[in-house]
Amino acid sequence: MKPVSCLSAVMFTALVALPCAAQTTATLTTSGMLSGGYDGIGLFVAPESSLAGLQFTLSLSVNLTRMSGNRIGGENWVGNGGFGKPMLATGELTIAGRSYSWLIDSGSATAGLSSNRNAVGMSTNGKNMLDANNIWMSEFIQPDASSPRFVFGTDFAQTIVFDGYTLAPATSTGLYFETTIPYIPCNECPGASGPAVFTTYLEADNPRAVWTASPVPEPARYGMLAAGLGMVGLARRRVQAIRAVA
Repeated sequence: MKPVSCLSAVMFTALVALPCAAQTTATLTTSGMLSGGYDGIGLFVAPESSLAGLQFTLSLSVNLTRMSGNRIGGENWVGNGGFGKPMLATGELTIAGRSYSWLIDSGSATAGLSSNRNAVGMSTNGKNMLDANNIWMSEFIQPDASSPRFVFGTDFAQTIVFDGYTLAPATSTGLYFETTIPYIPCNECPGASGPAVFTTYLEADNPRAVWTASPVPEPARYGMLAAGLGMVGLARRRVQAIRAVA
């Protein structure tokens, strides 16, 4: 068999292994000034300090392929079917130049768009696999009737930017985030027994919000691609060696 033919065959194998868009991830990013908050854990500022008035950026992403739901009229909402069911959510919160990240693969998650209510929402709850903290958070943006219209359709694969709006009266806050450390002994409580709970929470009334959804390749496909490209490199070196001998 000619070396060139072998190389062509290997290159074809690598191309077949190229990643495909088998998964879809939706992301809701909010930013602005915190209307309230308390850093009991000390993730961003000194422990037990107020977070009100500080600038923040929070990004939450959920894997939509692990969720299901109904799309009815102007409503499109999905969830993972209850606490403990398969799901995947990742996120990062930045305040005062310090960032905190999380990854939850067992808990609850929801996401959705509503053209009826001109609203977008995303939430997750579960154990952070990066540090064992408990995470509970909700981003729900529903502008009032005097605000511009932002949601014209409920297809997830789009970009929607919420800016310059006022929350509807029935919506108390656009963002709520809470993380707790549940298993630290209460050394500062004489005579008390059991774990102390340290909590960091925050909220924002009218944050700027950006919804995006994009396909991402399956992790296994990356491995196939790397193996295929490695075979291509090996075949090329073999061709060069044969030519050098000839």
